[in-house]
Amino acid sequence: MHMQVRMQDAPMAELTVPEAAAALGVHHETIRRRIRRGELAARKDERGRVLVDVPRTHADATHTPLHTQAEADTIAGLLAALAESQAALRREQENSAQLLERLKAAEGQVLGLLATQGRIAPPVETTYNTLPATAQHAATHAESHENRPARPQSGQQPTARRVWWRFWRR
Repeated sequence: MHMQVRMQDAPMAELTVPEAAAALGVHHETIRRRIRRGELAARKDERGRVLVDVPRTHADATHTPLHTQAEADTIAGLLAALAESQAALRREQENSAQLLERLKAAEGQVLGLLATQGRIAPPVETTYNTLPATAQHAATHAESHENRPARPQSGQQPTARRVWWRFWRR
């Protein structure tokens, strides 16, 4: 059971729903739910706005900082450490990319030497992985494109095609 607290003696201020939500530190829908349940008193003004009775202690409260100075210093230190870690990771990534390029060059030299000795076939300039996406798509689906029925020439009757869903209507 929800306990309802009434502040009969506390002076009240009339605030709009968004203002009351900000003063109480809740979402505006929470204010509307509390009004429907009778936990907050409200009325409509002449312009049709909903005015909510909020204790003056909440209505007059100034914005309190979310963090103390010590917490803010801790957060600043963590952000600085994060920035340093990010920079170190970027340097490591650049070093890895350079190492990869050197390894690819060395692999090319080794394959070239093996090819000159006749131990393997000469290296192919373009591998499957370096083909553009459209070439990969065409290479992968070449068989399906070759097996497609030809379109009828002009003047020919198109062949009757079964509708795909007829199979399931047996």
